[in-house]
Amino acid sequence: MAEDLSSVGQDERGEDSWVIAQSLAHVVLQPGRASRLLLRLRGPFDEYCLGYGTRTLGADEQITAQILPGKNGTFLPFWQQEGRAAKILNAETAPTDSIGAALHQRYLDFKTAR
Repeated sequence: MAEDLSSVGQDERGEDSWVIAQSLAHVVLQPGRASRLLLRLRGPFDEYCLGYGTRTLGADEQITAQILPGKNGTFLPFWQQEGRAAKILNAETAPTDSIGAALHQRYLDFKTAR
């Protein structure tokens, strides 16, 4: 229902971005609030990118161009930090932090599973 939704800002076209009221997304996206979202590894065809017509809340234009190089709907795996796309995954180099290294190994295991 409409009363269960809350606007958390507007995209570049001036359209409201909606989240479920009192959800984690609503709390985190409040203006002026310091975010403490976990580091995440997003793979190709992840709902985080596929679920939105515009990706301005989750990525700036430069990283979007890197994630979607062919503009054909095929996404490259990327790191999401503090709720925003941070950089493309380099599958050859593992991050040095323990969470990043574990996520990197999980990705490699998935990629090589048959």
